Amino acid sequence: MTLQGLNDAKHWRDRAAEMRVLSDEMKDLEVRSLILRLANDYDKLADRAEDRAAHNAPGPSEQHAAEYRQVAAQMKDPQLKKRLEDMANVWDMLGRERRQGVVENNPDQT
Repeated sequence: MTLQGLNDAKHWRDRAAEMRVLSDEMKDLEVRSLILRLANDYDKLADRAEDRAAHNAPGPSEQHAAEYRQVAAQMKDPQLKKRLEDMANVWDMLGRERRQGVVENNPDQT
């Protein structure tokens, strides 16, 4: 299992589905119960992978920063380019603070 696989929610959902199919084949109720608990644990791993993906996804602040950097890269005027890069850095800082809970998740702030 690679580190990337840990963050693959589909992988964990597929394992959970396999466990559920397997549990249907079990005659022993205790074994069936154990396999269903394993399936539920795989679902929890999938939920955690989805939470990590949502937390790491770029938000509006990071998207604004990328847009400013894209425009800055096209600027010939060094002062204007510097101002746009500075604004991109401010947007990145706001994004970091939002993820850390310093800034509330309020669309009016971005």
